[in-house]
This record gives sequence, C-alpha cells and structure tokens, in this order.
Amino acid sequence: MKDRYTTRYGPRKSETLVRNVLKNEIYIGRVKFKGVSYEGSHEPIIPRELFDNVQKLFDSSKKEAAAFTRSPFKAGTLLSSLIRCGRCGAKFHGEHGNYTCYSRSKGDKKYVVDPECKNRKWKTEELDRLVVQAISGLNFCELKQTPVCRQTGAEKDFSKRISDIDKQIKKLMDLYQIGDIPVEMVSKRIGELTKEKTVLEEHAVPPAPRQKLETSESSPSASDRFLALQTQGGLPERRYCLTLLIEKIVIDGEHVNIVLKHF
Repeated sequence: MKDRYTTRYGPRKSETLVRNVLKNEIYIGRVKFKGVSYEGSHEPIIPRELFDNVQKLFDSSKKEAAAFTRSPFKAGTLLSSLIRCGRCGAKFHGEHGNYTCYSRSKGDKKYVVDPECKNRKWKTEELDRLVVQAISGLNFCELKQTPVCRQTGAEKDFSKRISDIDKQIKKLMDLYQIGDIPVEMVSKRIGELTKEKTVLEEHAVPPAPRQKLETSESSPSASDRFLALQTQGGLPERRYCLTLLIEKIVIDGEHVNIVLKHF
C-alpha cells in the first residue's frame, strides 16, 4: 500500500496517513468546513457505499477495543484480577513472567496500598499450575445444587433454565474464539446471562435430597472436563471458567488461599 498510494512527497510512510485517506470525505464528492460536511462541486472517485462500509469497519474496531477494556478476556495472564495481597490488600498483576503485588512493583500508583509491602513474587506458570490443580481436585457435583423457587416452595425447578444459560455461554465462547461474532456482543450477552443465572440462584433453595444418578464410567467427570479446558482451551475460555468459580486468591508469602464463590 505504501508503494502504490503515494503523496507528492513520496510513499505514505505511516498507518495514520493511510487511515486519514480512508476517512477523507473529499473522495466521495464532499468537503468539510468547520467540522460540517457539505456536498462538493467536484466529481467523486469512490462509491459512497464503499466509503460507508470502510467507516463501519473503523467504528467496529473502536467498539471492540472499548469492549476489551471492560471484558474478562482482556488480561494477558490466567489469574489477573483474581489475586489479592494478603499483607496490604492490593491487587497482584502479571509482569515479566511473575505475579507481583502492585504495592511492591509500584508500577501504577493508583493501585499502590503500602509502598513498604514486601510480599513475594510468584512465577506465573507456577501459580497458574497450582491453582488449576487445586480447582481440578474439587468435587464439582457438590459445588452446584439444583435450586427451586423460594416464592413457590418446591413448585418450580430452575435447573433447566440454568443449564440452558450455561449452554448459551459456551456457544458464545465458541463463536468468540472463531471470530464469528464481535467481542462487544459476546461480552454484553455473557454479562446478561450471568446476571440472570445469579438471580435464579440467589432466589432459590436446595431441593429435597434425591437419589444419586448413576453415571457411565466412560463419561468424563466435571473435573476432567475442567482440566481438559485448562490444558487445551484458549486464555479467554480458561480465565472465564476460573472467574465463575473463584472469588479471589489471597497471597501471603508462600501461602495461597483460594476463596471460592458461594453456590
């Protein structure tokens, strides 16, 4: 593009120059004066439809960037946003292959709680492996109870809707991974589904004890599926899975306390 599209001074040497050309309305027969666009008297050299499609791509990129700043998929490390310092209360962040307390690294002043904090660093891979192994050893069947509506006693069972929500979230994650749906749509919809699931679970009580269902020995357990995701899935899926289970991870020197969410 630099070689084919040039200025009178030579080739366009930066992305900004090229972007300015693609956004310039003069090529579709319009001119701007004091921020207002007017119909020009010159002949357009680019079809309006093509120009509008290019602007939509620019707008989509801006929205996607904004969504990523709010999304759980933005972080570059598995446990980012989950770790808290057990000594000063500050967050930990991933940098240079380590998870480090913000107070100790002093990288961002607004996150520093105690500049004198000396809590130890943890190697990223080491702490990731420790947490994944700990979660994989949980009995997932005991974590999740089938809720029923408090307002109607045991008349209404929410388990089917909660199961549907989990399936929808998984499909959204699959679509996000293969790039078939914009990330801002994925983030917004997952947020809506998660909120609905939380409401259902908060307005529910455990049902009467039921007979334990027999499962096939060949069927993978929930912990097996979790471990498979953590070893084979992409970072967004792995992070999202952990954030559904973990409230926070408290680090105090050599001690790691994984606090689970209430189910």
